[in-house]
Amino acid sequence: MSHAFLPRVVYNLEEYGMPRMISKKIHLAGVLNFEDDTLDLHKALESFRTIGQEGLTRSVGDLDDFDMYILRYFYEGIEFRRDSSVL
Repeated sequence: MSHAFLPRVVYNLEEYGMPRMISKKIHLAGVLNFEDDTLDLHKALESFRTIGQEGLTRSVGDLDDFDMYILRYFYEGIEFRRDSSVL
């Protein structure tokens, strides 16, 4: 019931630091279709990684400076990092 008024992926992305207003801009720009029932969190995150922050910025175009700040923080959280101490 927690995502009754939002697509499930948008609700889940908020846990990763992606505000719903930026998700709406991404959806309206046609970058990702958050209303697609087959899109889950893992597919969405992989799409974000594939597109990259610069690609997303170019594709959406309606992002202000604060949106860009939030996206930088979001991308820092979803990037793969290899921990050299594990190797």
